[in-house]
Amino acid sequence: MAFSMADPSSLPYSSNSCLPHLPPREASVVLSLFYTALLVFSALGNILALCLACQKDKKINSTGVYLAHLAVSDLLFSLALPGKITYYMLDFSWPFGDGLCRLTAFIMYLNTYGGVYLMTCVSVDRYLAVVCTHQSQRLRSTGRAKLICVAVWVLALLQTRAFTLALQVTVSLMNVNCGIDPIIYFFASTRYRKWLLGILNLIASSSSSSSPGRASSETQTGGSVTVVENQV
Repeated sequence: MAFSMADPSSLPYSSNSCLPHLPPREASVVLSLFYTALLVFSALGNILALCLACQKDKKINSTGVYLAHLAVSDLLFSLALPGKITYYMLDFSWPFGDGLCRLTAFIMYLNTYGGVYLMTCVSVDRYLAVVCTHQSQRLRSTGRAKLICVAVWVLALLQTRAFTLALQVTVSLMNVNCGIDPIIYFFASTRYRKWLLGILNLIASSSSSSSPGRASSETQTGGSVTVVENQV
């Protein structure tokens, strides 16, 4: 997340280094204001939702369990917003170190996966409640809903961890040539382009060499059929 803010004219030219593209100042201001408003409304709304769901005199059902966990997921997203706001206010510069940067990204992806799974659970729960009213009473019990939420959080944690590891590998590959996308680098490099064209030519030549054999076998088959017809 951290970008160098050095003056381009003061840096020596090197073919192996390049400067990141920094968006204009207006973009950082707009994004800072947007995420600040999102932080306020998200924190207040989800705290209110949790207070209503955790009332002692209110009996919670399976839908309430899923919605409560969804509010917790959104609160996790709110915890990551102050770092993003600071990042945009400082003109896309991350001042909190690598560890907090990784933690912020981990929380945001955990919210993404967990939120998607929990909203899916809410949709399935409402479908069972409306379509299969009598048959779904046992499936929609509160205890079963809590177990499903635990499984959802475990799955989201594992998936987020796997994604962050894959992202680190991707970033290391992209740093080979100044952050250029590996696919673009593959097709832009002359050596790789020649290698790819050689493979395509080899495939084309092998397919063309097999075509005359196939045509001759078809001709022989047609000739034998003609001979049989003449004999008949």
